[in-house]
Amino acid sequence: MNAQELRTYLEKIAQENPVIEVDDPVSSDDSVVALRKLQWLESKNVFNKYFQASVSPEQDEDLPENYGHQFMIDETLNFFLKAQMHAMRLPRHTKLAVDWIIDNLDENGWYREHEGKCPFTPEVLADALEVVRGMEPAGVGASNLSESLLLQIERMKGRHDLEKRIAREYLDEMGKTRYNNIAKKLGVSQEKVRLACDIIRTLNPRPGAGFDIGGRPDYIRADIVVTDTAGRLEAQLTEHGVPELHLNSYYCRLVKESDDPEVREYLAGKLRQAEWLLRNIEQRKNTVINCIESILKLQSDFFREGKKLSPMTLKDVAGLTGVHESTVSRAMRGKYLQCIHGVFPVNDLFSRNLGEGGKKFTQNEVKNLLRSIIDREDKRNPLSDRMLCERMAAAEMNISRRAVAKYRLQLNIPSATGRRRI
Repeated sequence: MNAQELRTYLEKIAQENPVIEVDDPVSSDDSVVALRKLQWLESKNVFNKYFQASVSPEQDEDLPENYGHQFMIDETLNFFLKAQMHAMRLPRHTKLAVDWIIDNLDENGWYREHEGKCPFTPEVLADALEVVRGMEPAGVGASNLSESLLLQIERMKGRHDLEKRIAREYLDEMGKTRYNNIAKKLGVSQEKVRLACDIIRTLNPRPGAGFDIGGRPDYIRADIVVTDTAGRLEAQLTEHGVPELHLNSYYCRLVKESDDPEVREYLAGKLRQAEWLLRNIEQRKNTVINCIESILKLQSDFFREGKKLSPMTLKDVAGLTGVHESTVSRAMRGKYLQCIHGVFPVNDLFSRNLGEGGKKFTQNEVKNLLRSIIDREDKRNPLSDRMLCERMAAAEMNISRRAVAKYRLQLNIPSATGRRRI
């Protein structure tokens, strides 16, 4: 269990078992030290709040997915748009309509018609929509993808008649790279169509994306804090809000002194449950710390210097800790770790070695090489999965064609046919 799950579980058990006493959340010396280290890490990593990570190009080949992430910026699209609205001089009825439209935008930043629910006249609503569509980010307030792209094109410098026509009428064919069909229908060259489509692809199809979805931010609380103290990596459990358990002395005496055998039998069972629980909480703590300390040894270059992750499996950690792989898996499930590089799930540190023999490379390294090869290919004659497989083999990454196809799909990269530009 992570800290939140453990707290909920202990509170439930304490309600059912009179022998167990629950104190306030732990405030032991170890816990205080862990919290102080956590505060220090957060002060050292203010940039994490803004989803930034100081990683050099040669270091970022294989970092955890949440590398450098800590807390979500809690500025919603709603807040951002209303701040712009309040800075404008608008008639009261227009401002009320603008406020209503902003409240009814979807997660894309689009406005869908609300038949029978709109409290404003069509004229007032039209004026308010024009105001919203003039706000930042460009494209907000549109009713669909085509309209959102058109609003963004309108703000671009110069004339973009071809881009507007394609965005208005040929988005489906553009998505299938059917430039020849578009060119014939519009009576222009394929090259002009391709260049226009490239410009459209630089626009934001979802202007509302990138903002907090609203409501109370779901802050991540790290279960483990890792610090580098005098050249030594240390790991501590923070255990935010986890209560401390004790045995109730009165009921412990009553087990021995009561004259009622049923009372003694009942309390003896509850006492055994409480002692079992205390032992297992301590075992849980030791198991988690032992697993993390093993991970620190296997990934020391990452924690010390932010270098790329080394291939590491559950079996590797289990070998160092002397427990079964399934135990490692359960101990790391749902746990978040904070270090000088940010906050991320512990499971993101695991990556199996896909190399053969002495060659070692991880799944992320395979994806990065695959993306690099595709980025450099001739778009008029893109590489098939078989050819991609051969190029990767030339770079000493021997994986099957099926694996190439799998990783290509995970990267949201279309097949050779979908990447072809005529």
